[in-house]
Amino acid sequence: MAISLALVLTAGVLVSVLTSDPPPASAPAPGSTGAAAGLGRGEVVWVDYSNRLHLGMLASLEEEAVGEIGASPLVPLVTVGRHVLFVDTAGRFVPSLGHWSEVVESLDLSTGRVTTVGPGQSVIPSPDGRSLYLAQMDDSTLLEVAVGPGARSRLVTLPPGWYVPSGLSVATGAGLVVQTNDAGALAPGRADAIGLFDPSTDSLRVLGRFSHDWAAVAPDSGILGTFTPAGGHGGLLAWMRPDCRLPSACPVELTNLSDLVTRTVGSPLGFGFAWGGALSPSGRELAVFAHGRPSSGMRRAELALVDTSTGKVRLVPSARVRLGEDVTWALWLPGGRSVLGGDVGQEYAVDTVNLASRPFSLAAGGRRGARTMLDFSAALVEGR
Repeated sequence: MAISLALVLTAGVLVSVLTSDPPPASAPAPGSTGAAAGLGRGEVVWVDYSNRLHLGMLASLEEEAVGEIGASPLVPLVTVGRHVLFVDTAGRFVPSLGHWSEVVESLDLSTGRVTTVGPGQSVIPSPDGRSLYLAQMDDSTLLEVAVGPGARSRLVTLPPGWYVPSGLSVATGAGLVVQTNDAGALAPGRADAIGLFDPSTDSLRVLGRFSHDWAAVAPDSGILGTFTPAGGHGGLLAWMRPDCRLPSACPVELTNLSDLVTRTVGSPLGFGFAWGGALSPSGRELAVFAHGRPSSGMRRAELALVDTSTGKVRLVPSARVRLGEDVTWALWLPGGRSVLGGDVGQEYAVDTVNLASRPFSLAAGGRRGARTMLDFSAALVEGR
């Protein structure tokens, strides 16, 4: 199905979040379709390095190029039902601001229509799906946009000296992840810090203070994943400390957002973890890549599954990647049994129950023999 993009430069009204509960998934066997292998009937979207948006169907293991958008292939897309939210990095003049700005746009996959949500350099969905936070150019102000008919918006200002890290963050059941020292230069005599800001109460809780500059070392806060329970309170944050500079043996930090108690998890291989990962839909497991022993100057990593309640790590040696930049990605599929992940051109589908893995790719646009890979911007589309 080909979808053409129609750009509408008006404030967009977004649909409510659609949720589904498909059957558990597992890794595909060679020559099988995604449906036969249990990957489900879901869809994934991502942006390639030519700024083309792709839609992949897990049931058929096929994909199509939807159209060209101005999103970065290095920043994960945000999906709300069948709407794909992205930042148009070229931007435009915004009359309400009186200056040029990047803008957040919403593509309806059902119609191909694109609407403008508002000015912003990143989009952060709230855990309950009721709001979107658009980070503004100063990184200390966010435009909160309600999701649904009759949507309203308001400006949210962070406490003095605190920022949304380089425009990127996540919203948890305990608030937005924020940091100090957004400028990338550590102020003399002041430690950098990470905290949780609750926009509903304007309250701030500090998670940790460090001697290194967070913004310069990890502009995305080193966030690996976050989980918020159905009640919307507490949850879990998986992250890496900024004062652990790669390629050191950097551990993973798991913070309980109810009491802010943090568990530190080291790699069983003894060489730490790469940046990038994801928490399962239930929050019970974290998918991350563990460094192996470097060989001939080449860093290698293999998928690891961390039990977030015990800290126990299970390795998947058959899902191994060679690293250029020390960054990987992971994406859990509905049901929480299968996870996709890897590095550029090295993608796997892994059954997390039996630890079986297979290389993962999608047939490209019906072209015989053509295959395409997912990438760092990949996101799951929910609803049909």
